[in-house]
Amino acid sequence: VHMDVSSIAGTAAPWLSGGLAGSILTLLIGWFRNRIQPVAYRISSSSMLSESARTAGFPITLTLEEDGEQFRYSHLTLTEVVLINSGSRDFKEFRLGITITSSERAVQFVASSPDRYHNVVEAKTVSPKHPGQEIDIVLKPFNRKDRYSFHLWLCAKENDKSPAELRLSTDEGVRFVMSPTSSDISGVVLEILKATAKAKVGIH
Repeated sequence: VHMDVSSIAGTAAPWLSGGLAGSILTLLIGWFRNRIQPVAYRISSSSMLSESARTAGFPITLTLEEDGEQFRYSHLTLTEVVLINSGSRDFKEFRLGITITSSERAVQFVASSPDRYHNVVEAKTVSPKHPGQEIDIVLKPFNRKDRYSFHLWLCAKENDKSPAELRLSTDEGVRFVMSPTSSDISGVVLEILKATAKAKVGIH
């Protein structure tokens, strides 16, 4: 049996362009929907007390009051955690755990939600009177592209100047992916511009 190559191509072309392409597209869509969903996060910290004034010999403390009792701190760090649902799945409720793995303890926790239809429920409140290293919250809801931010006031030991270390966890099937800061992006763009300028100089 002899069949011309052009006849084979003509017979297979509709099947390849139709059935096979459709099957591949279906597989790709299924993989995209069923993959482990990414959740982007960013963590940044800054001192709440002036380091220059402290090194100059001025005793600077910050006082917080709870139930009429005052708590003074000489080393407080403000740490911001930004969480963005960068996946393709909506969560009616999303349980999130923030664990401080360094020596600091949280004495204040403030959450910011996108609007009044988004809520943050804190399971256990931290305060100057009841500092802690574990914060459990529930985001209601946590839909695609939703963005929540959390501010933690962290108290460190007087001689401990090491940066705060935080770990995020959840019982949902997601993976946490670090999101670059604007300064990181600016740095990359600057390096690209420098490399491009050097390349142009070399060409001339």
